[in-house]
Amino acid sequence: MWGAILGRAWAVPWVPAILVVVGPGNPPGLAQEVKELPSLRGHTDAVWSVAFSPEGKALASGSADGTVKLWDLATGKNVVTLGGPKGVEVLSVAFQPDGKVLAAGGEDAVVRLWDAASGKSRAALAGHTAEIQSLAYSPDGKLLASASQDQTVKLWDPATGKVARTLEGHRARVDAVAFSPDGKSLASAGGGGEVGAGGQGGTVRVWDIATGRNVITLKAKDSMQCVAFSPDGKTLAAGGWVSRLRQWSLAGGGEPRLFEGHLAQVWSVAFHPRGKLIASACDDRTVRLWDVTTQKEVGSPQGPPDLTAKGGAAVRSVAFSPDGRVLAGGDDGGTVRLWQIPDERK
Repeated sequence: MWGAILGRAWAVPWVPAILVVVGPGNPPGLAQEVKELPSLRGHTDAVWSVAFSPEGKALASGSADGTVKLWDLATGKNVVTLGGPKGVEVLSVAFQPDGKVLAAGGEDAVVRLWDAASGKSRAALAGHTAEIQSLAYSPDGKLLASASQDQTVKLWDPATGKVARTLEGHRARVDAVAFSPDGKSLASAGGGGEVGAGGQGGTVRVWDIATGRNVITLKAKDSMQCVAFSPDGKTLAAGGWVSRLRQWSLAGGGEPRLFEGHLAQVWSVAFHPRGKLIASACDDRTVRLWDVTTQKEVGSPQGPPDLTAKGGAAVRSVAFSPDGRVLAGGDDGGTVRLWQIPDERK
């Protein structure tokens, strides 16, 4: 059944509740609508990670309840539930770029690979000595990066299950990894003792994939929890223990641009596929949309769109669909919430 879903045309259901938003810089009088779609419910604990399939027809969610759920976005149904050892939290999920493999990592320091069509286990990659915080595939699918609390990033060859390279340089836990769009660089974010007063500082490091060298180190006064490349590969966005987002230019260097508005720790950040928006998930129970040009929340004179988590749950993860039409957020209540993003925002 799962294979049939991956091959089927995608039609996202719309709901009647509409929030009209006029974004900064849009043509005068252009009404913009962010529509909340039906939520995906089934997890019994926090959703730590969400990932869309490459074609945007399905979504994977990894949870503290120890499971990975695969959802059919046309129907909103959970079609497959996967899991490792009982009681082991799943902290990150990632689809291989061709959509054939789903990877997950978590508390037991093992990367698990499943066949995305059948749900059958393909491999378990062991090598880390502490929990895995984040996973990311290279654009060509030939490498899988894993970030761990053991202070390392490992680059795996998914075809052989072997470690191709271990990246060492962080002096504290590594919480996030992201490949550049051209696959030549990898960014890793971490902290909790790297730089700054009180041992709370963090870094974002950029690595040359060909040599394994740490070519850029970006410092922050708070631990960095999440990182994302812009679609053009020219900038990095990151968030952490302090409520603001940062965006660094990789060419010009200097101080980062700041995005301020969150009220607590930022857990996840994602660029819209066309690069004009950034989404962020936070402990303040919101997902916020930011205009990259103005560094402001996208909103109307009445305020930003209501992308809050129902029931007062912190939001742990966020992701845009490949075409940018849908934004997903996973929260502490075990729910994956979905919003329709209008074409005018792309």
